[in-house]
Amino acid sequence: MYKIPLTNSPNQNCSTTVPVNGENKDFTFVLNYNEQAQYWSMTLMDSLTNEILFSQLPMLFSFFEFANMITQLSYKQVGSIYICPIQETQSSAPNDKDIGQKYILVWGDNE
Repeated sequence: MYKIPLTNSPNQNCSTTVPVNGENKDFTFVLNYNEQAQYWSMTLMDSLTNEILFSQLPMLFSFFEFANMITQLSYKQVGSIYICPIQETQSSAPNDKDIGQKYILVWGDNE
C-alpha cells in the first residue's frame, strides 16, 4: 500500500509515481472540493498520455467489498484506491478541513 500525500487546499493538482502490481505508474490527480455538496472528488489522468482514466469520482469511505473507490473501474488496471479515516469521525467523507489529517488516500495493487 502507498499513501498519497494530501492537503486541504480546495482545488489541488499533483503528479506522482505509484507502484501498482510491481510496476511504477505515473498519475496526475486533480482534487476538488464541492462546497455545496460538501465532499471531495478526484479526477485521475495518466501523466504520460494525459488520458483521463476517471473524472469527478466522489471520495467517500466504506467498508468490506465496497472499500475500494474504483472497484467498478478494475478493468483499467490502475490499482485500488481507498480513502481511510485515521481518527474516529461521524462523516463518511472528508470535509474541507480534515482531508490529509483525519482521512488519508491509500493506493494498492489491483484486487
